Amino acid sequence: MEFKYKYNPGFSSDAELIASFVVRKPYLDLILENLHENTESANQHVLVVGARGTGKTMLVRRVAAEVRKNPALNQQWYPLVFGEESYGITSVGEFWLEALFHIADQTQNATWQTAYDELKVETDEKRLQQRALGQLMDFADAQGKRILLIVENLNMLFAEQLGEHDDWDLRHALQNESRLMLLGTATQRFEQIEAIQKAWFEFFTIYELEGLSLEDCRNLWIRITGQQVSDNRLKPIRILTGGNPRLLRILIDFAVDLSLKDLMANISQLIDEHTDYFKSHLDHLATAERKVFIALLEFWDPKGAKEIAIASRMNVNQASALLNRLVARGAVMVVPGKGRKKLYQASERLYNIYYLMRRRSHPSSRVQAAVKFIVTFYQGNELVEVTTKLANEACLLNSIERSDHFYAYQGILNASQPLQLREQLLKATPKTFLSASDVPESLKQLISVEAKGQDKNKWQDLIRGGELYKSGNYEEAISAFDNLISRFQDCSEIQLLELLARALFYKGVTLGTLGRSQEAIDVYDDLIERFQHRSEIQLLEPIAKALVNKGVTIGTLGRSQEAEELVRKSLAITPTNWQANGYLAELLVDQQKWDDLWKVLPSVLSASTTNTDAIDPILDTLLLIATMGHAEKILQIIRSTEATTQFEPLIVGLQLFLGEEPVVAQEILEVGQDVAERIRNQQKALLEKGNTDTNY
Repeated sequence: MEFKYKYNPGFSSDAELIASFVVRKPYLDLILENLHENTESANQHVLVVGARGTGKTMLVRRVAAEVRKNPALNQQWYPLVFGEESYGITSVGEFWLEALFHIADQTQNATWQTAYDELKVETDEKRLQQRALGQLMDFADAQGKRILLIVENLNMLFAEQLGEHDDWDLRHALQNESRLMLLGTATQRFEQIEAIQKAWFEFFTIYELEGLSLEDCRNLWIRITGQQVSDNRLKPIRILTGGNPRLLRILIDFAVDLSLKDLMANISQLIDEHTDYFKSHLDHLATAERKVFIALLEFWDPKGAKEIAIASRMNVNQASALLNRLVARGAVMVVPGKGRKKLYQASERLYNIYYLMRRRSHPSSRVQAAVKFIVTFYQGNELVEVTTKLANEACLLNSIERSDHFYAYQGILNASQPLQLREQLLKATPKTFLSASDVPESLKQLISVEAKGQDKNKWQDLIRGGELYKSGNYEEAISAFDNLISRFQDCSEIQLLELLARALFYKGVTLGTLGRSQEAIDVYDDLIERFQHRSEIQLLEPIAKALVNKGVTIGTLGRSQEAEELVRKSLAITPTNWQANGYLAELLVDQQKWDDLWKVLPSVLSASTTNTDAIDPILDTLLLIATMGHAEKILQIIRSTEATTQFEPLIVGLQLFLGEEPVVAQEILEVGQDVAERIRNQQKALLEKGNTDTNY
């Protein structure tokens, strides 16, 4: 895929910058206010701090565009924009020489080009400083304006490229020359602005760019797609990306373009774009420092010096000293741990992604991430559309380029429920995709199993009934199911019996939706009575589902004990059915059978490890149990099962609710805070209702 510099502000015109600048507006206003107020003999200089991809370049370039556009600012200031990296600057004289280079470049004026050419051969540093700064001031006087120096990556410039004496000389000039203001950026806070003995201590007004708020993410979404988006869709994406505008753009673009190929290319491009940057940093580390840094990159959560020492095969004192060096370099940051314990993590998430992808690169891991996103983001007919587009795209690629597409298609097909949806997917898929010579054997087998014994005509009424149900045409749906029941009630072929059982089940579901509870119970009884003595796996699932749904219906009528018995019968047939496990837990909570609940709950949690659809409803039940005063017990049970990964945000939320201080990745911590807040709000609501059944 040809990569376009779509999001690089350095390649955008002022009009493009202004049109695409939809977040960070409060920071823009603050910096412009600084510019308006800098009218005295000394200027207030500004530093913007934020990780890569957070929008620093976009912000400072937008400032330059506003200065050129706004008559009042344009009359007062001339924005002089340095390149994103200024590796050639190793002295103060070279700093002013670089400024002169950009004057010549921006004005395309032969006078300033000649001045630059003459000075770049100057070998005496003191003379270079004086002459280059003098030329810069001559330019300011000729323009009748102050110069706004926009310089990126000051942390590298001050910490690695300039010496300490240079820092003081540069500060002296900026502090005493009213015709100069410095607007800089840095990827993190650094020693030269933090330490009281350093030149840049308390020199800048500092604005730190955090991850975008939910509202900013929404504005970015609307700007890119032209469409509104719900919080339910947007918030997980914000948490996943940490509110990083660059990562948000990649995911939002995929949501619009629906192209797996583009998503893969963008993820790879994101890493490739930073390869030189990351590799150069790793290469320039001393061997021992690099070893510790790589050990840290293997982790995602913050870790202490002891864990990092073990991973890097050295003693704690060595690892601690090296970590402190890496902190000074800005490659590592310290996060608070329990008590006085220091924890460390990479300053930039992309360090982790870069290293882990380079070390453990495997197409299936990228495919799994894409499949999870697709199946979560798109539902029903929308999923059919996006999958069909994926298959059509693959047909236009060669066998090397489309291997990911086959694995993604297989993952979506495996993850798609119910049966009708899988049928729709297969039916909509181009035959050239499914019959290609390079289709993986595992996908061929899956397609064969799906197609085996399926007569499309016989399933049409069931599919049609399902579609009518989804569209709210319940009476027509019942007619479609009745048509099937009358056609196949006397058949003996197992596939037709399965069709009959499913038609009865879905008729019961539809009647229940209409509030016709007794009729729904009668249909479930009919299904159970017809097939209760059959042992074929195709019939066991509908029977088990009918038992659960009958139990749910009876439960709504206040007959909890009878409902519990039905659900337990269902679980005897299909022990891992997550709906049955989850509903049994609900019934036990409703009856406050806590001892029985603690016995059942591990099975409920285990169901979530094999079916991700189970997580949301089970989560609701777990939150209710925690709200009713059993947060500590829930935490204990989850930790005793294999479901800790699926419910990590809940574990963190319970810890926070119980007053603990978990140490986890920021993304998980943020979700955990929401979980803890939800439990508190639910508890408050129960107390306001005068509920006396809680145990807190």
